[in-house]
Amino acid sequence: MVLKIVSPAWVHKSDWGGVRLNVTSEDELRQAHGYLAAQFHRRTPGGRLQGILVQKQVQGVELLMGLKRDPQFGPVLVAGAGGIYTEVLRDVARALAPVTPDQAAKMLQALKIFPILQGFRGQAGVDLPALAAALVNLSRLAVDYPEIRELDLNPVVAAPQGCWCVDGRIVLGEVI
Repeated sequence: MVLKIVSPAWVHKSDWGGVRLNVTSEDELRQAHGYLAAQFHRRTPGGRLQGILVQKQVQGVELLMGLKRDPQFGPVLVAGAGGIYTEVLRDVARALAPVTPDQAAKMLQALKIFPILQGFRGQAGVDLPALAAALVNLSRLAVDYPEIRELDLNPVVAAPQGCWCVDGRIVLGEVI
């Protein structure tokens, strides 16, 4: 399992030590929960801890998916290399929403990490149709809910048997 701090004060949880990986027993779960709660209160005096999320731990290639509403162009969809190296790699593709499955696939093909997604040096490729479907659905969400100003899913973990969003952030605002 994975445990994560839930608080608007800690958007980048891993930077603050707000994530515990590889929790495999009830005793480890209790210890990790206590550690994270204490860490939050120590590092964020007066901060509001909304909770500690427990998730299944998944393995795979980390991507980001998101959208941002541009005042002139409307919702802009983004996909790229994700996880903690997002800002370093700066490997992203953009498209105006909504996108078709073919357009979503082309966004993925435009990434520098696409050979890794296909499978590289004996490693299995990821479920590319599932990633494309996630992008299509995200683009529909942007069109159907104009109050979404920004939405970041990072990381989205892709594996041969599917993909899972394991963290996200959404910003709502007035419809423009």
